[in-house]
Amino acid sequence: MVFYINYAFAMSHRRYNRSSRRIFCLSIAFLLCLICSKIAGQADAQRVANQFTEMVCWSAKNGDGRKSAADIYLEISPDDLVFVKNEDHSYTANFEIDLSILNQHQETLFRKSISESFAADTYEDAKNHQTSKLYKIPLSLPDGNFTAIAVTSDLNSDRTEKISGVFTVKNETAYNFDLSDVLLSRQQEVALPDGKTVSSILPYPTKIYGLGISRLYYYFEIYNPEAVTDTLEYRISYVTPDHQQVLVRKDKIKFDFHRMPIQGFFLSGNFAPGEYQLMVEMGALGNHIQFARQTNFMVFQDPCDLRFRPFEAVASELKLITGEEEWKELAEIQQRILGNPNGETNITRQQAAIEAYWEKRDPTPNTLRNEVKIEFYKRLNIARQLYGFDEKTLTDRGKVFVLFGEPDEISQNSAGGNGGSIETWNYFENSVEIVFQDRLGYGTYFLVWPDNLFGEK
Repeated sequence: MVFYINYAFAMSHRRYNRSSRRIFCLSIAFLLCLICSKIAGQADAQRVANQFTEMVCWSAKNGDGRKSAADIYLEISPDDLVFVKNEDHSYTANFEIDLSILNQHQETLFRKSISESFAADTYEDAKNHQTSKLYKIPLSLPDGNFTAIAVTSDLNSDRTEKISGVFTVKNETAYNFDLSDVLLSRQQEVALPDGKTVSSILPYPTKIYGLGISRLYYYFEIYNPEAVTDTLEYRISYVTPDHQQVLVRKDKIKFDFHRMPIQGFFLSGNFAPGEYQLMVEMGALGNHIQFARQTNFMVFQDPCDLRFRPFEAVASELKLITGEEEWKELAEIQQRILGNPNGETNITRQQAAIEAYWEKRDPTPNTLRNEVKIEFYKRLNIARQLYGFDEKTLTDRGKVFVLFGEPDEISQNSAGGNGGSIETWNYFENSVEIVFQDRLGYGTYFLVWPDNLFGEK
């Protein structure tokens, strides 16, 4: 069995075509633990790709709290852009962002274009480019509901994506006080013009925390337009994926000025993966809550972290790409229920076994990224969306997608009689043809050639 991986520095499974200028892929063939790259061709509408632009719309007020304002934050990551090699042997990823603001009648009130690039001196620098670009676009708008649309084009490829968000601008309030939206941030290194870097807290439109970004920073503002002296109470909490509300902070404030910023952070490194909601509630002391603002965020953890997933689930995902002898070793570990004489617990030994499994497959062991592991779980996620019976069980087409990646060509035809439909996946660079058949006509395709592709363990 051969596990084919797109070993691409940008991690989207369809960000390349066969142009000779697309330098960001390295082909290494392997049987079981070596890689064979396949560069994806043109994407069709059904396929899933990573999003390389994130946007957040933040509604607030100006300095004295009387007039509403709004800011759009756009973040673009180099991970999903195509770098090209220049004549001086440096590398560049060029992109363009077109931002439009529409009112509720779909009339364009504001438009701005941004054309920029990411630069890297060497191939390795481009491969490991860690710095994203963040743009703040302040807006002056009347009261109303608005839609922000950002269209991003990778100028080194044919890929374009469109994202949108809705927000409200409202100047009037029935109370003496008002509350801005909640803005989430992260700590990151910022490059200065002199080449030095400093650490700063910056808005984070992506809003994915947990692995690698454990500190979740929040920021909001309380407004007192008339500078009335009063005591307010606010509380900050988050709602977990299983709908449990957890208090983060509760405080009372007394102020007689126009604007008070509130900021803080909490740790998300031990949060279970999933979608969360951060809530800010505020009201006059002793009264019911008058204001509430919320924003969603995601927590991502290593899919091999046994704090959040059972060993059996992690190991079962690896079965498709694991040789018979190595699978027996994993299965034996799965059966152990006692710690070893040195006092290591069962989960510690299981975690060590999973980490050793991926260390053997890491093509760049001196870097933080394991490209094979990243590609495997990316493909697994896409396969579950497109070719899964459910979120845990893959169809035959899903298994092939994990093994070989996105096919260069998909063709369909009738088998004739009651044979149902035939679907053929071609991988031209690897000279591989795989045939599926929908025998019953219900859209469930089974592998018919080669019939021993998956093997038995």
